[in-house]
Amino acid sequence: FWEFVIFIRRLCITTFAILYTHYWFPIVLIGVLLIFLGAHHYKQPFRYKEANIMEYFSICCTIIVVSMQVSTTYLTEVNENGAYVIVGFIIGPVLVMMVYAYCILYKIKQNPGRYLEP
Repeated sequence: FWEFVIFIRRLCITTFAILYTHYWFPIVLIGVLLIFLGAHHYKQPFRYKEANIMEYFSICCTIIVVSMQVSTTYLTEVNENGAYVIVGFIIGPVLVMMVYAYCILYKIKQNPGRYLEP
């Protein structure tokens, strides 16, 4: 069941690229992503806590990226500080995901029996 939920969420995100010409669509997409975020938080569908955290963080990053794209679309001119903030919102989550993935790999190396099935 949860694979279907993830598929629907990905379908919503890909239609964002197609229907972005309508001014109302980004607002609807952010609302739908917030619903998926709430459902994920309520169900915690994955077996391991780390996988749930990673998925939760992924949905949050998607919401931030859509919000940043919408806000920069309506700005006629972005000053230098605004550009640094936008780059930070794009590069920051990538760095956080890399550090988190490293921490998970370290935990797996320390206790492989807990995370890896025989």
